[in-house]
Amino acid sequence: MQASTIKASLLAFGTPERAQHSSYFFKTGMGEYGEGDRFIGCSVPEIRRVAAA
Repeated sequence: MQASTIKASLLAFGTPERAQHSSYFFKTGMGEYGEGDRFIGCSVPEIRRVAAA
């Protein structure tokens, strides 16, 4: 499996609402511990499903 295929699969699972919630939960604002982290809105079970394929 190519990286572009994996990326497309993960992006298909993601939702903007979950990405926004994760950004808030993991404190990604300036000076916070998750500063600079980006979320695409995937859950861990979805990531595992793509990794197992």
